[in-house]
Amino acid sequence: MPDMTVELVHADARDLPFDPGTFDIVTSSLVFHNIAGDDGRDRAPWEAVRVLRPGGQLRIVDFRAEPSTGPLRAAGCRDARVRRLDWRTGSGLPVNVTGLACARKPES
Repeated sequence: MPDMTVELVHADARDLPFDPGTFDIVTSSLVFHNIAGDDGRDRAPWEAVRVLRPGGQLRIVDFRAEPSTGPLRAAGCRDARVRRLDWRTGSGLPVNVTGLACARKPES
């Protein structure tokens, strides 16, 4: 098994300190709803897509995941979709509120 290193970086989701195409996978768990203003909440998914490598995958779990798919599509992800999550997520929120937004950055 290859050596793997994990580094935690504290950063603003609207302005990530990484070069474009740095990661194969970007995940976010209950972050975007905390960003003030619609502009900021729209900027965060753009940033997530920016730091993905072509073909990379994005997963966003949030209270209102559906609004994330618009910016993801605008950023070039054609397959952005939302799946409703159930009680097993442990969020304690109603099923119709918590969702998982999934997308893949195009290969080119």
